[in-house]
Amino acid sequence: MEQIPDFGVVLPPATLESLVRDMNSPAARITYKPLKLTPAPGEMVAALYPLDDNWYRARVLSLTRPDQSVEVMYVDYGTVLWVKEDQIRHLEAAYTFLPMQAVRCVLAGVTCPSHDSQHWAAAKRVLGELTRTSCSTPIIMLVHLY
Repeated sequence: MEQIPDFGVVLPPATLESLVRDMNSPAARITYKPLKLTPAPGEMVAALYPLDDNWYRARVLSLTRPDQSVEVMYVDYGTVLWVKEDQIRHLEAAYTFLPMQAVRCVLAGVTCPSHDSQHWAAAKRVLGELTRTSCSTPIIMLVHLY
């Protein structure tokens, strides 16, 4: 059995949609400046998301110098990816007003037989059903912030 890795949970969207729309408007995209220095772990940046070619707020987690890759967490979605350093930009102050919209979570004591994608799909489906179902029994959580 393997420990289930952590995952992102998106909080209610508030004004996230308009923030993302603003960050990716043609006028905003042309103003993004490449970083002059290598980003430091913990630094907030704008990072290109390779699957949709849009810019999102991200926090630098780590980096590797040989291939100039940067590990980032997209703070409004919880997704963690490695991107190239040239896909990182300075985050304008105007995009920092909204608190992070996602938190990283882990299900303590939950294991999965393997990292097989079918197991993960089934686990995600069940977790989604459990969180969408209204129940009379309260859910008890222990939260560790790190």
